[in-house]
Amino acid sequence: MTDSRVIIDRRPITVVFISRTYRFFLLLLLGFAFYAFVSAPPWAGLSPEGYKAVGAFFLCLILWVTQLIPLAITGLLAVAIVPLLGIMPAKQAFSYFGNDAVFFILGAFILSAAILKTGLSTRLALLFLKGGVRSPRQLIWRILVSSAFLSCLMPEHAVAAFFLPIILEMARALEYEPFGGSYGRTLFLAMAWGCIIGGVVTFLGGGRAPLALGILKELTDQDIGFLDWMKTTVVLAVPMLGVAFVVLTFYFRIDVESVEGINRALEARRKKLGMTSWGEKWVLLILLLAVYFWMFHGLKAGLANIAIAAVVILFTFKVVSWKDVEEYVNWGIILMYGGAICLGRAMDSSGLIEWIAQKFLHYPEIIATHLGNWFGIGVPATYVLFVLLSLVALFLTEMMSNSAVVAVLLPVAIGLAHSYQLDPRLMAYVVALPAGLAFLLPISTPAVALAYSSGYLRIKDILIPGLMMNIIAWLLLVLVMKFWWPYLGMRY
Repeated sequence: MTDSRVIIDRRPITVVFISRTYRFFLLLLLGFAFYAFVSAPPWAGLSPEGYKAVGAFFLCLILWVTQLIPLAITGLLAVAIVPLLGIMPAKQAFSYFGNDAVFFILGAFILSAAILKTGLSTRLALLFLKGGVRSPRQLIWRILVSSAFLSCLMPEHAVAAFFLPIILEMARALEYEPFGGSYGRTLFLAMAWGCIIGGVVTFLGGGRAPLALGILKELTDQDIGFLDWMKTTVVLAVPMLGVAFVVLTFYFRIDVESVEGINRALEARRKKLGMTSWGEKWVLLILLLAVYFWMFHGLKAGLANIAIAAVVILFTFKVVSWKDVEEYVNWGIILMYGGAICLGRAMDSSGLIEWIAQKFLHYPEIIATHLGNWFGIGVPATYVLFVLLSLVALFLTEMMSNSAVVAVLLPVAIGLAHSYQLDPRLMAYVVALPAGLAFLLPISTPAVALAYSSGYLRIKDILIPGLMMNIIAWLLLVLVMKFWWPYLGMRY
């Protein structure tokens, strides 16, 4: 009897062979190209170690863009290849896994896992929707705000992960099939865009900001406080929520008149949750205490130390078990961050960053001069530098992981900051903020990828609104840099 589940591949054997082996051929070709590059004489003015660091940089960049191997494995490769090329000793290279930022991210991920495991995440999401939704537009706004707020307290991918089944229930309550209604697409985009906007506000929203902090600390021994970061970012996030709501409600047709079915579905889900458990209460208390100490004592006590203390309290009171945490923590991303910090330090110690900075130092000055001559606009070259770097970061994020963008671009940006005698902390904002504001493609951020996984979205459906969000986010960031940063004392 034939198993109906067996799928016979009827493609030509040549097509099947290529589809199953092309990745290995590409990796082999990349390996040969890398060997040929590092074996060649170094470029003029660049040390042999710096030249080999160029090879390591582009090797990791290509692998992060193409994802021929997982991001975490590329991070491990970065740590291994640096000593193999003689750029720095192995002991020093592997020590970057002990960077403060890595342990802060680890602690934040474990806290996030506890929030998910205890069900506190779902309860908080439903709390924002409590009292019933009176109109389709109000539901869109509530989803935007609730996903944004929760992404300030935990990684945006975790918020999207527990919101996704709730949004699916809403869509089913409206009896939508995939691609069957404009309003259904709007609900999933509201979730994804809210997560993206909220994710840039604090260090907890994703790995970009902590990674930027780790690279900054390693290269300059400078730090940014939790509250300082929020003061800089919240002014960008609040208007972006309004922009997202306007784009969603005006671009997508609201083809439903009532959301009573959604109200019933949400009420049934709330009843299913039951009373708040002691585990949820403990996790909420520990999270709030951790956020308080991060905000007001983070620079003195250390963000990583506070995160680890919060995790120790979780396990001391047996709020969660280690087995509970293991399935929720993305351990691979920790490896990626360690490798990224190591690569940045290798680029700096080999003289590569200084060499790149000198090569590109004059371009912002040329652009600033032309703006003055052609349009009569007096713009400092440093501001032009910020605008260009932020645009590059946003563009790259639509093609590769946002954390990878920070890994490859921030060390160069810090080198340019030294050349312009700028506070290098500014570059953490210039690179990390736009790297977290990509609204279009699934590869840009996990929240968008999860929204696409629902089956309700296609790229052609959101190409125009996604591009609109990208452009408006970048323009708002440019305005924030111009008018808000000087008000905070961030001079350039």
